[in-house]
Amino acid sequence: MGAKRTRRSGLDGKKGSTMIETGSPVSQGKKRSNVVEINLQWCKSCSICVAFCPTNALTADEVGTPHFAYPEKCTGCGLCEMMCPDFAIEVVKKP
Repeated sequence: MGAKRTRRSGLDGKKGSTMIETGSPVSQGKKRSNVVEINLQWCKSCSICVAFCPTNALTADEVGTPHFAYPEKCTGCGLCEMMCPDFAIEVVKKP
């Protein structure tokens, strides 16, 4: 099952400023849902989050913008969020 992508208004009200990609990853045999929110207005497409993802759940497009391409690989560790210099990515864990 691939990631579901939706767009919503960001902090400034502009459409498309935040991309939310959701999935149902499996971690250590337990199924849970993580939501990865990427604020496209804050993201400078440096791909640091992609580089630090230990399971390669994130990929970057041709300009370096991150995408939650493999949600089933995501463990919800939060390294992408911690390493982002622009605070543009957030991992929201759901039970």
